[in-house]
Amino acid sequence: MVDMVTTWAAEREDVGGVVVVGSWARQAARMDSDVDIVVLTDNPRYAEASVWTGLLDGEVVRLEQWGPLREVRVRRPSGFVVEMGVVPMSWADTDPVDRGTHRVISDGHSILHDPAGRLAALSAACHIESDQVTITLSRDQSLVLSDWLDTVMGTRPFDSIVDEDPAVWSALYRISGTLDKEPLIFAREYGQRLDEARARLCSELGEEFVASRTASKDDDQASTKIWLSD
Repeated sequence: MVDMVTTWAAEREDVGGVVVVGSWARQAARMDSDVDIVVLTDNPRYAEASVWTGLLDGEVVRLEQWGPLREVRVRRPSGFVVEMGVVPMSWADTDPVDRGTHRVISDGHSILHDPAGRLAALSAACHIESDQVTITLSRDQSLVLSDWLDTVMGTRPFDSIVDEDPAVWSALYRISGTLDKEPLIFAREYGQRLDEARARLCSELGEEFVASRTASKDDDQASTKIWLSD
């Protein structure tokens, strides 16, 4: 569902950004929690309910106008409710940040589509006086990291390293919990998408770097086998 909205946005030049906000973004959602998605655009057509009922294959539950935000709440056939919030591009202005915008973003957010960096700038402006740090990963990076953490967390060698500084577990649990909410991990094509993501990331790193890391691994092959066996 989140992938559908992200793909839809990426195909449209007049969509300036997509961000998940609310309980799903701050890792506090229950299984029956709505997912809240904000779309930045100056195209008034995207505020029409038919756009979202068609994309999400659902029915309208509620239509409301909250200041500059047009709420279109859609219930999908599964019963899952998606709350789309369509806002003008000015909603993400940073000089200054609107009070309502600041409240929404500071309450938790996860950027899905941000071609011009407008949402990243908004995020930074909202957290300038916060004790939280926002780390932005690409979809490929989050997919590969999630799979790796799922593999190594709970193994004796990995846990023993982290146990040397137990405070690190707090950050690891937060990161792992956030990544585990990525809808793609439940998709049937998960394995194929994971392999494709690894290939793209390795290509970005460059053949020389990947080869050097592979050689280092081969030099320590015996230790690696012991590590994995545990």
